Amino acid sequence: MKKIFILSIMLISCLISTAQSFDKKNLVVDLSFGLEAYAVSYNYKLHYNNSTIKDTTTKSGAVNRFGALGIEYGIHKRFGAGIRLKSNRYFTSKDANTGATPDASSFEANVQLNYHPLIFNHFDLVIGSDIGYSYLNYNTNDVMNNKIYGGGSYFNLYLNPRFVFKNFGLNARIFFPTVNYINLTSNNQTFNNYVIAAWKGTGFGMSIGLQYRFSL
Repeated sequence: MKKIFILSIMLISCLISTAQSFDKKNLVVDLSFGLEAYAVSYNYKLHYNNSTIKDTTTKSGAVNRFGALGIEYGIHKRFGAGIRLKSNRYFTSKDANTGATPDASSFEANVQLNYHPLIFNHFDLVIGSDIGYSYLNYNTNDVMNNKIYGGGSYFNLYLNPRFVFKNFGLNARIFFPTVNYINLTSNNQTFNNYVIAAWKGTGFGMSIGLQYRFSL
């Protein structure tokens, strides 16, 4: 009985002392790389004499690889807030009509809000969200050198387990993003005058990365 009591005290002490991987006034910097896949809805509107003569919506898919840099500050022992910057490069294929392979990329600047429900010495579970702005660039690389670009909203929810070794650690992330470009434009004035394109995507992403924690 005495041994059980001593072991129980040791276990409780261990659990109390393990709440060290994230705390108030901590600053966590992370760098991650991953893949993001979207189900995309494209909308095209053809205008003539100030009237819409054609309104078409098509569905397709899009996949990108990305790198992201995040900074989180502990405003409470279980809550953090920060910013996250993310650069994406989409996978593209040769266009059957032009014979050219387009380039597509985007960039996001987000505010991140995090909740830490489980905090131990070597493990920190994060549930959070990013909300912010995304900007898309699409270059057809054809003889007309058409470019389509524009901004929109970005939002995602994620689960982010972190494995911590003193201040250094590894992390993984699964997330569910939504991006909405509601008003794309082009360097081609004919395109601007006659066609307005927009697209909305919802998807799934995964990443792995590194983080470092500073105690302020």
